[in-house]
Amino acid sequence: MTPKEMGKVVERRLKHYLTGDILQMVGKTDLLCFTANSTLNMHQGLVMGAGSALAFKRKMPELPHLFGRVMRDKFTLREVHAYPKYGLMVVRADSGQLVGALQTKRNWRDDSNLDLIDYSLFQLNQYYMHSGLKRADFAMPGVGHGHLDPTVVRELVDHYLVPGMYVWRK
Repeated sequence: MTPKEMGKVVERRLKHYLTGDILQMVGKTDLLCFTANSTLNMHQGLVMGAGSALAFKRKMPELPHLFGRVMRDKFTLREVHAYPKYGLMVVRADSGQLVGALQTKRNWRDDSNLDLIDYSLFQLNQYYMHSGLKRADFAMPGVGHGHLDPTVVRELVDHYLVPGMYVWRK
């Protein structure tokens, strides 16, 4: 690949990274994803207490309950209490917006896990490629409350990005 061609690849990749409030895309994108864990609270809702999850919960307060229901339907009670691996869960919010929980950790107290992010990004990529969506926006996984190195995570994210997928950072 020539330096000019490499420059075009880099430029194209940079266009997939956006800065700002991802929630401005509500109603403007097919799928909107926040980073998540697999911890249920005492009300059986998904714990969404920090980072992009908290912002999504404030905008769409029904999400913890909706994702908690998906987890309870998908996993046994014993599995739920063991913080299961799901990768990606998708629900339709009351507004009609498709919202995805992109798993970066199992317990909300843990740091994010690169292997789990890899699995979750693969799930997101497959969902996007096979569902006929035109656009998907997701929060950069694992770099805020997940405490991972953004450079390492970005290499992983770049592997799964395809046209129409956008990564957001504040």
